[in-house]
Amino acid sequence: MLKERLISLSQYCLPQHTLSRVMGKLGNCEKNRWKNWGIARYIKHFNVDMSEALIEDPHEYACFNDFFIRHLKPDVRPMPTDLNAIACPVDGAISQYGHINAGQIIQAKGHQYTATQLLGGCVFQAEPFLDGRFMTLYLSPRDYHRIHMPVTGTLEGMVYIPGKLFSVQPATVNHIPKLFARNE
Repeated sequence: MLKERLISLSQYCLPQHTLSRVMGKLGNCEKNRWKNWGIARYIKHFNVDMSEALIEDPHEYACFNDFFIRHLKPDVRPMPTDLNAIACPVDGAISQYGHINAGQIIQAKGHQYTATQLLGGCVFQAEPFLDGRFMTLYLSPRDYHRIHMPVTGTLEGMVYIPGKLFSVQPATVNHIPKLFARNE
């Protein structure tokens, strides 16, 4: 518990956006020595299963960011055949799920959000969800980081919501109030 609190407190002190820009530049570095070292350490540390990747050889990625959003081999994640099953659009684990009661969402360790807060303060966008259900999917560092749409649909719009860049690992989610509503 103390370790989680210390991890969470450190999140407030970090220059989050500067670190993000630096890591972005490092992630795009195409110098073989640096990118091969970084990818190899990442695979080992997070136990990434490269047998699922379309390109299994880590040295074949142009940069770390290409490795991070690697493609999977066809049929590694088949669609369910059960018509009552729900296809998840991402790798990851369900960390929270439940009812949205009068627009209120109870998240990790009793942290409460409103649908409006999670949608950047837009009451109009939150309205259809006020008495619905929610699910939070956590993608760990080892997970495949692409999102798929398991049904036919059309993207009608996107909204950029500025904010912090807190880690979403369980330790910080449990200790930073309203993290998901505060994050970019």
